Amino acid sequence: MAMDFFEHQQQARRRTGLLVTLFVAAVLAIIAVTYLAVAGILTTIQHQQSMMRDAISDRPVTPEFGSPMLLAAVGCSVVAVVLCGSLYKLAQLRDGGHVIADALGARLITPDSTDPHEQQLHNVVEEMAIASGMPVPPVYVMDDERGINAFAAGYLPGDAIVCVTHACMTRLTRDELQGVIAHEFSHILNGDMQTNIRLMGVIHGILIIGLIGMALLRSLRHVRVGGRGKDKGGGGILIAMLAIGVALLVIGYVGVFFANLIKAAVSRQREFLADASAVQFTRNPAGIAGALNKIDHSGKGAMIDHPHAAEASHMFFGEALMVGWFGLTATHPPIKARIHRIDPDGLYVQTERARKPERTGSAGNGLAGALRAVSVSDGPPANDVDGASRKAVAHASGSFGQHELPGAVAHASGSSCMRSAMEEVGQVSAEHIGQAAALVASMPAAVRQAAHEPYGAMAVVFGLLLSPVAEVRRKQLDALKQTVESGVYALTFRLVSAMPQRQTPACLALLEMAAGSLRNLTSKQYQAFRAAVLTLIHADDKVELFEWMLQRLVVTQLDRLFLRGPTVSRLRLGLQAPAMTSAASVMLSMTAYAGTTQTAAARSAFDAGNARLVPVKLDLLPLEQCRLPNLDQAMASLEQLTLEGKKKLLSALAATIAADRQVTAMEAELFRGIAAGLDCPVPLMLSGQTLI
Repeated sequence: MAMDFFEHQQQARRRTGLLVTLFVAAVLAIIAVTYLAVAGILTTIQHQQSMMRDAISDRPVTPEFGSPMLLAAVGCSVVAVVLCGSLYKLAQLRDGGHVIADALGARLITPDSTDPHEQQLHNVVEEMAIASGMPVPPVYVMDDERGINAFAAGYLPGDAIVCVTHACMTRLTRDELQGVIAHEFSHILNGDMQTNIRLMGVIHGILIIGLIGMALLRSLRHVRVGGRGKDKGGGGILIAMLAIGVALLVIGYVGVFFANLIKAAVSRQREFLADASAVQFTRNPAGIAGALNKIDHSGKGAMIDHPHAAEASHMFFGEALMVGWFGLTATHPPIKARIHRIDPDGLYVQTERARKPERTGSAGNGLAGALRAVSVSDGPPANDVDGASRKAVAHASGSFGQHELPGAVAHASGSSCMRSAMEEVGQVSAEHIGQAAALVASMPAAVRQAAHEPYGAMAVVFGLLLSPVAEVRRKQLDALKQTVESGVYALTFRLVSAMPQRQTPACLALLEMAAGSLRNLTSKQYQAFRAAVLTLIHADDKVELFEWMLQRLVVTQLDRLFLRGPTVSRLRLGLQAPAMTSAASVMLSMTAYAGTTQTAAARSAFDAGNARLVPVKLDLLPLEQCRLPNLDQAMASLEQLTLEGKKKLLSALAATIAADRQVTAMEAELFRGIAAGLDCPVPLMLSGQTLI
């Protein structure tokens, strides 16, 4: 089942539009209920005041229900309160996914953990991240939760986190855990995370009136009213405050109802899509089907007990809360419906009690038999560092949700029809995951271990930046010794000989591992690291293409976290906009000159890419205008490009690189680096794969 990254991103934006529409409807409903409550309270107070007079007027009390001024005042007040509540929550969540993980009591696990379950979990996440071409996200575990569940949170792939419950980490087999993690990565790659965080802000705004009412009622418990003199009117004030508090609480329940409806409307259907993506990514329907089956037959299911679970219930892999209103407010489809879409013939799932090991030599042997067998064993291997690399990537492939899926195996991991890198943007396959595991396993243990912790990750990046030219390297080491701590310098010196060669897949995989660890630096440590990186890059008074790409993949991504914070929204411009056209000209010209030193060949390559941008027409810039500082400025501008513009530009870049029918390793990694800078992660390049 082909999944288009850009289409999914567009669908996520449409869901944001739906979210705004539902938010407006909920606010209007709250305004209506609030108006009725306020009008009723004012009418009651007026009636009580008239009854307390010595001479009761014969003039009846006029109800407030028809007052335009009152309606306007109530409407403005509700809108102001709801917007303030939403903006306050979004400000709290500005730092991304780790804020949500902390709020849910999750614990960050370290890659060097000796716990076999934690080691297995981190390896699965790491393989998926490297395979998909994004930095390895921090991994959290909710130690006190016995329900099987997980979630991913963040704004962009570069600041995502992945969190699982203790039961998810310990009760699932490796294949089942991989299916769950693949489901969460589909939310990362499909643009769902940003919608999820916006939804949290919207929900908080809708609920804020009820929270105010609850706080008011709690404050009244400490109020004492006197019975003499000027305090005689205190009882009326107390009654009025009590009435207001109850009214706000009732309005709050209206908000809760609408909040749950909004979460269900925005979240439910995309879970089917994420399940489909998990099957596509792993080519192993038994993995995610087995995980869902364990949830279905577990006493605890996917339930989350944390008091803040309601705020994030729409983010989880499974239904985190009890569902009322006849399933109307469920944020996820029923488990059985999800299993049936993955496994309509019931070949991959059995009840927990009925599970028995497959007998060797049975008719189920071969690839399909192996698929069923992997779901039988429970618990991780004693040492999972190379677990996935030892396993052949031999999962069945087929159409998701079709009856032919669980039947005879169509292909092994080597797909008979190799998709182009352009088609693989934002996608992952079993081949990519297997290659990622093999790359990690091939790294020297010292390098791999260093990349898994912040100080070591700094040394890894420094080591990759050291020039092969002896004179330049000596200058770089002298500068490094003056700018970083002695321990980091010593580790860099020790690791240099074990570093993979530049412009290789292993080098990029190592950078993605290190980038995840560098997120755990303090702000002060990052500033020092950033300065050292720039010093090493400019030590020879020039910036090579590899150095520029490393800076884009590591420094630029981390700048979002440490310096500017995640970008929530910005004005989007099409390729026709002058700023975008100018930036695209720099990008395409630079790419054309990267593969050749001959102007005629560069012109031919440029024209091949330019043809993909119709009706936009770009001009090839002179070579002297194609310097890396210009490329940096172009990349900064292109962050505002629309999704359709990004798709066209990447297609043009791929056509430019492939114009001479030769794609070097450097050109392939340049394409991946530019795509990552545009928040369009490209998976690892497979042997024989083309760009277009």
